[in-house]
Formats: sequence, C-alpha cells, structure tokens
Amino acid sequence: MRYADRAKQIVCRATINEDPNAKLIRELKEEVQRLKSLLGDRGVQIDAAGKPHSGARTLAAEEDTIEQLKTSEKLMAQLNETWDEKLQKTEYIKKLRVEELREMGLATGTDGTTLGVFSPTKLPHLVNLNEDPLMSECLLYYLKEGETRVGNPEAQHKPDILLSGQQILEQHCRFVNEDLCVTLFPEPNAQCFVNGNIITEPTKLT
Repeated sequence: MRYADRAKQIVCRATINEDPNAKLIRELKEEVQRLKSLLGDRGVQIDAAGKPHSGARTLAAEEDTIEQLKTSEKLMAQLNETWDEKLQKTEYIKKLRVEELREMGLATGTDGTTLGVFSPTKLPHLVNLNEDPLMSECLLYYLKEGETRVGNPEAQHKPDILLSGQQILEQHCRFVNEDLCVTLFPEPNAQCFVNGNIITEPTKLT
C-alpha cells in the first residue's frame, strides 16, 4: 500500500532535448518581447535602432529598460549569426560525407542513411563476376593506396583479399595502387587473367 501511494505521487515531466544555443536565442526573443511590451505599456515607442521616437520623454527607469532591450537584441543577433554559421558548417560536413560515401559506392538518402551499394566511380576496386546475373557484382573489394595482396585463407601471412578455390594460391597476386593507377603483379604459377588473357608479368590496369 505504501508503494502504491508513493507511485501515485510520482509525476512524470516530459523534457525536450534542445540545443543550448537555440534555447538561449529563444529566451532572448522572449526577453525582447517582454521589454518591448513593458515600454509599450508606458507609452514609449522605439525605432528599429532601439531609440525612442523623437519628442518622446523617457524616465530613468524607461531608459534602463531601453538599454536592456538594446543589449538583448545585440546578443540575440550575435547568437543568431553563430547559429547560422554552425548550421552552414553542419550542412557542409553532411555534403562532404555524402560525396565520400558515393565515391565508396554507397547511396544515401536525404537523412544520411545508407540505401544501397553500387560500383564507385573513382576509387579502384574489384567486383565479382558470375554466370548467374543475380550473383554478379555482389562482392566489392577496394584497392587501397599502396599494396593489396590476394590469396587463399590458408596463407601463413593473411592477404588483404581472401579468395577460395582450387586454383587460388596462398599468395596469388598483388595490386599496387599509386595515385589511382593500378598495376597487377601475378605470383609465380598463379593463374591471373586480364580481359580473358593470362598474364605472367606485371600489367597496368586501366
């Protein structure tokens, strides 16, 4: 019963996650409106610069209120400028991220979530081919700057790209990427083909 009574006394208050800067701007707007209303109630009309209209008499208290209003409006303008710069920077970073993901072959939605995968346009990469069209281009391997080694899972030194198959050697071949120019180096006795032709020497890929 005591627990039930305590439970009845519990009050849940919903809170909204609000950016501190946005909260301060909102509070300043409310303060500006309050000060303007206070001056209006006293019959003091101010212009856009925050000065009383010519001919209007002001008391010391009203002048203090006007100064408070000027200070609040100035601070609000500065915060708004900072907030706009922050938004612009966020949008710029978001744009760069989308472009980088697209270069990596990832399509994104308007909210930044990944929608699908496709072959990147600039980064060197390999895709698998299969007689079944549904199985082709399901695997994507990026060729990083420098050396990328290819071999089977039984290799003593684990290659960067693991392939399975009777014809795949432990150390099968390596790709060297220099400034987006890729050269294929086949290992001895490894079957490597370029455009259907077997190669035994380093071959530059285009």
